[in-house]
Amino acid sequence: MVMNATRRRFLGTGTLATAAGLFRASADHEGGPKNKRIVKLDVKDWGVKTGWAKIGAGDVDWADVRKALAETGFTGWVTAEVGGGNRARCAEILANMQTHILGA
Repeated sequence: MVMNATRRRFLGTGTLATAAGLFRASADHEGGPKNKRIVKLDVKDWGVKTGWAKIGAGDVDWADVRKALAETGFTGWVTAEVGGGNRARCAEILANMQTHILGA
């Protein structure tokens, strides 16, 4: 978790074993479940056996992350914190985010 000069929090899903737990704890610490100071979520995935992984290919419990986002009323930016590439790679990242963040 990073805090910038405006005291807004930026969270990354790869920071702790339970990304959803981190998000919930930060929201509670910052003023409750509907806190509006959390404005950006950086997402990536990690697996105990694989190390850094494509979003959805690691050990992050994305269903729980979606639940935590809904519980906290999060409406901020979500950024993929992964390696980029050409159009095909960017399309893959978008598809992975839609599947695992939005549940689409």
